[in-house]
Amino acid sequence: MKWPHVRLTLSNAIIHAAFLLLALCMPMVVSAQGIEFIHDWDEALRLAKKHNKPIFVDAYASWCGPCKRLAKRIFPLPEVGKFFNQHFINVKLDMEKPEGRPFRQKYPVRVFPTLYFIDPNGEVLHMVRGAPRTAEALINQARIAVERFNPAEDLMKKFEQGEDDPDFLLQLVQALRESDQPTGKVVYAYLRAVPNISTERDYRFIYEATGDCDSKAFELYSQHAKHIKALVGEEAFKQRTLEACAKTVRKAIEYQNTDLLHQAINAAKDLLGKEAEPHTYHWQLDYYARTKNPSGFLKVADSYFRKYTKDNLHRQYLLAKRVHSAFPNDKNALKSALKYLKSPLKKSGRPEYLHLAATIYKELGNAQKAKALAQQALQLASEYGEKIAPYQQFLQGLK
Repeated sequence: MKWPHVRLTLSNAIIHAAFLLLALCMPMVVSAQGIEFIHDWDEALRLAKKHNKPIFVDAYASWCGPCKRLAKRIFPLPEVGKFFNQHFINVKLDMEKPEGRPFRQKYPVRVFPTLYFIDPNGEVLHMVRGAPRTAEALINQARIAVERFNPAEDLMKKFEQGEDDPDFLLQLVQALRESDQPTGKVVYAYLRAVPNISTERDYRFIYEATGDCDSKAFELYSQHAKHIKALVGEEAFKQRTLEACAKTVRKAIEYQNTDLLHQAINAAKDLLGKEAEPHTYHWQLDYYARTKNPSGFLKVADSYFRKYTKDNLHRQYLLAKRVHSAFPNDKNALKSALKYLKSPLKKSGRPEYLHLAATIYKELGNAQKAKALAQQALQLASEYGEKIAPYQQFLQGLK
């Protein structure tokens, strides 16, 4: 009669042991999400030079309370790990043990912890004495170092001195991209060094070098799109393509050049197909708004309205708002905005929809209609518990 009790006890023991093992493992899982540290200064320097990254040093002492708090509460946080692992080689050194003494001989540590941010050549970018109390405070200090670190400058000096090793050129083009500098010279140097594009490094170089779609790098990017997409993944390929095309659109706006606009649109469609289409509409709207071309803008807006706002009242409202913002003094534009607002006003009682319509009617000279819509907007905002001051101010302005 005791056997069932024994079996139950054994079962409970097994479950208890399993939970205990899980509990013991949990801190390891959490810490793996945070900063990934090494504990060797020479190795940190080697990796920093190899990857052209600055170094973050936690110079601590084992007995230090604030050091322990940082290690336990801040360093393991996912957002901290994501930032530091992306931007730094991270090294943790006990200043009172052999691992930390060579570092301390060169870099003064009088307070524990002292946090150093150091470039690959050993120059101090930034230093913090004491422990930041929050993840945000720590990341803000790290951002100072990131902003001060300019790897492209040193690498360009080597490039101008004749350095043309393909691995070096890949490192340089990555640094130039991060600092939003042109890569054209480096691309042609790479093509001289590697005339036949065929390896993963070549595809990575092209991907990193692509900044806009009116460039040699983008020409290569398009030619080798299949290999680049396989290397970086579809989402990264899509984002880089859209970034490059959007950059060319900005250039088109700056120079008021429709050829560049169409080049960007065609490039996006060629590489992304239908996925590119909504983006191309927004690029055109931006272009015609910034170049003060209401007829071109309204032609695109009408097409977008028919194709992408069906049964989406808020999208119709946003389009009307965009038209009004771009051409507040153009009667045709204002009438188009009211057309886009027709369904939102009829089917939805949102105060902001009514307020936009009231504003447009005011600008068209119909104060009576504007007042009626504004009063409805005020009443609805009051019923919804929303801010009513903007609607009150608008009505006062009509008097």
